Amino acid sequence: MVTRWTMGDMFHLKFPQTYRKEDVMQNFRAKAGVGNGIVAIKYYPIDMYQLRYGSDGKDALEERIKEGVVLNDIAYWHMEGLVESWSKKTTIIDQENNTITGSDGRVASYDVLIEGGIPESPKLPPIHIMGDDGKKSHEFVYRYRESFLGVVPRTLHKNIFFLGLTRPTTGGIANMVEMQGLMVHKLLTQPKLLADLKETIEERVDQYNGYYYPEGRDETP
Repeated sequence: MVTRWTMGDMFHLKFPQTYRKEDVMQNFRAKAGVGNGIVAIKYYPIDMYQLRYGSDGKDALEERIKEGVVLNDIAYWHMEGLVESWSKKTTIIDQENNTITGSDGRVASYDVLIEGGIPESPKLPPIHIMGDDGKKSHEFVYRYRESFLGVVPRTLHKNIFFLGLTRPTTGGIANMVEMQGLMVHKLLTQPKLLADLKETIEERVDQYNGYYYPEGRDETP
């Protein structure tokens, strides 16, 4: 209540459905500082968008829009009633009829469904494990929490590594992939280091997960 009096203009107070309380609380509990599921949105406020892209002549703004430089001021969209935020927990998605039913019974149709959130399971193509006889043995399913630092799967005992699947909250993907590449280079050029990792990978993965993932936190699908 005090917050409403002192910060009544705060975006999340005016539009409470945009406040992802569970993910925010998860952020405080995560040892790494950022819990899985937090999404950082960077956007141009409409006045800065106009200043940067619409001040070079009469048709400048229209030309930028044609080029794909469009406004993504989510606060402006809400304030003007151009978009609404509905709780994912209380809506029903009918993918056969391309409709979404809100908690108040309203039905909205859609052209394309873009599912949000931060999935821990990347959409990789099928990975088939081949037997010594050259025939397919089974399909390998990559799981981040079943890999050392998301790179070295503990169920594969060959030189198979996964780079670029550790997703930062915002930016930094190039730096992270570079560090992962350096780690893989060391593992490939220092056989003793790789052998030690293979011997202790079960313990290392369990220790990592036990520290960085708060107890009871389900894997994000």
